[in-house]
Amino acid sequence: MAIQYSIYQDPPRRDGKKTARHIQVKGHDHINSEELAKKMGDDVYGRSVCIGVLSLLSSKLPELLADGCAVHINGVGTFTPKVSGDIHETRRNGSTRVQARALRVTGIDFQPDGQLLAEINQRARFEHLPERRMTEVTEEELRAFLARHFSAHDELRRSDLVEAFNISKDRAHAILHQWVEDGTLIHQGSRGASHYKLKTTI
Repeated sequence: MAIQYSIYQDPPRRDGKKTARHIQVKGHDHINSEELAKKMGDDVYGRSVCIGVLSLLSSKLPELLADGCAVHINGVGTFTPKVSGDIHETRRNGSTRVQARALRVTGIDFQPDGQLLAEINQRARFEHLPERRMTEVTEEELRAFLARHFSAHDELRRSDLVEAFNISKDRAHAILHQWVEDGTLIHQGSRGASHYKLKTTI
């Protein structure tokens, strides 16, 4: 397993200056408490002990954060509540009073310990995913692709479009749907076996 990431570029700037590129982590796997307890139990402790510790932590952490505590777990990091509200300003007898109403915790800030980051970086492996195309695929490009593809293949799949133009699965699905609607392609199969046949001459 590896941390999957892609590199994307900001939209073009009006002033013509070079736009920035950013790294975005993709495809997170989610592990719940029971799965985490199993991994912990397999390593050192009994599984039931690990489940108990995680259950206690999940019940105690909200209580401490609600009391205004910043909770630090050694070797992991610090959890701090983030508060928002509606701020109102009133003036009376020449003085100004500022009040916050409808206060609520809107998130939890997490500051990892240096030890945690160091251990993650020692173990981490990275997998680069292709950068998604930012500009729209033109009709000319699509028609040229269809001609090339069906000169060598009898059917078309969504993955063929994704790979050819480096676009998202949703965008590829929308293009295929349009081709079915305008009579260019015929949709056959379902789910994993879904594919498209050429209906008209390109």
